[in-house]
Amino acid sequence: MTHPLTYRKACRTAEQAEKERAILRALQTSLLRHLIPKPIEVSQDPLTVEMTHIKGAAPVPKDMVTHFLNQLGTALRQLHHFRSYSAFGSFDANLGIPRHFATFADFLDAQIEKWTLWHGAQPGSYLHAYAVWLRHELGQLRSYFNVAEPIFCHGDIDTKNFVLQEHELVGLIDWEHAGAYCLAWELRKLPRVLQYDWQWQQLLSSYDDRAKIDQRLLMLAIRRLDAADLLGHLRWCLMRDLRLQEEETMQRMHIHFNPKEVN
Repeated sequence: MTHPLTYRKACRTAEQAEKERAILRALQTSLLRHLIPKPIEVSQDPLTVEMTHIKGAAPVPKDMVTHFLNQLGTALRQLHHFRSYSAFGSFDANLGIPRHFATFADFLDAQIEKWTLWHGAQPGSYLHAYAVWLRHELGQLRSYFNVAEPIFCHGDIDTKNFVLQEHELVGLIDWEHAGAYCLAWELRKLPRVLQYDWQWQQLLSSYDDRAKIDQRLLMLAIRRLDAADLLGHLRWCLMRDLRLQEEETMQRMHIHFNPKEVN
């Protein structure tokens, strides 16, 4: 039966549907429950997860102001302390990690290898050169990623998954990518919308008011992980024949890869 004011999210697999429902259920016991849709049921034909609908809209660049950044920083802190983990990887429907990695560097190596194989990047091609550069740059941060602690992450922190209503953060949606990752991975997509140092300082001070974060290293890691994520996102665009997004993704990759050519 369809409930009033609900939303049905289409899922690719039964595993994805069960995972999303399980995460939404678990988070109803967290400090974030006021931001989390309540799961109702999983339907098989078509395969969907039905949940309560959170009314609002995704933020735009002009919404990236102090009040919103404070709310987001606080919400992320509460999320990341919801459960503790000792390994890295994506959650399953039991909120476990079937394929786990001892360090985030190990997880990252596997991701880059998977994305490179997906593209079939051949020696001499742009994507092969990009992957070689990416491995080198991430290798410079290996000691940082080796000591990063696994935290409970949304996994796709992006403006499309925030819901705002009258300038208030009222929802965090789309939990299919949740897992135990590190802070830099969680924030990797935000350089696309947070353009100013003060925005990052506001977000991070709200996240950790004890100021124990090494912001210089964190920001470098975020920029490199943004570059890595674009390699995966490019594959997503190609599979769905999203030409405009493909071009935008390639442009962003070029900016990372050839910063001296950017005015």
